[in-house]
Amino acid sequence: MKKNILIIVLIFVMFLGFYFFTKQKKIVEAPINTQQDSSQSNKVANIDTKEFKLDNMVLNIPKDLEVSMLNNNSLSIKIPGVYAENNDAFKKIQIKNKSIEFFYYKNDNNENKSLKEWFMYKGPQSEKGAQIAIEEKYIKLNTFDAYLTIYGVPDYTFDTKYYNREQTYLSNKTDIYEILNYRMANVNEVKLTPDELKSIQNYEKIVDQIIQSIHFVN
Repeated sequence: MKKNILIIVLIFVMFLGFYFFTKQKKIVEAPINTQQDSSQSNKVANIDTKEFKLDNMVLNIPKDLEVSMLNNNSLSIKIPGVYAENNDAFKKIQIKNKSIEFFYYKNDNNENKSLKEWFMYKGPQSEKGAQIAIEEKYIKLNTFDAYLTIYGVPDYTFDTKYYNREQTYLSNKTDIYEILNYRMANVNEVKLTPDELKSIQNYEKIVDQIIQSIHFVN
């Protein structure tokens, strides 16, 4: 009888030991998994950028992108990918980069006209034979007043058949700044391959990040 009781007690003690060992193991492992997920998330969120200046305009640009400057009057940023374009024979080809470009026009608005007035008399729209924008409007670019013009289908020029071209103008004191970038055309007849679609979506994301970093210094 005593032997049977002893065996039952031993089995009970072994069961309790196994239960607490398993529970402790789960408690220890949980924080490790959580910490790994958090670390990976932070790596994705942090983008390594470098600061560039175009006169008084300051931009934060991802370090892995190719940046070209010309006489402190323009800045071009190449964003790699697979992009559709028409060649001289109006046949579809693919190019490996698409740029966002910034231009600086010193004292081009000495009369302090509104952006709309400046655009009518001095902007590219005022030039003879200029393309007609499919949309023009005032916008807020970050905290700055800006004037947006959009060119695209049905123009069918080499750079606007597959994407709309945006030209945005900002005024800082008497200076004018222009941003030139692209967006996917919102028309059914324009067909992009999966790689082309993925590339323009990534391009738009990077463009928005760069534009959101814009600020001016004295």
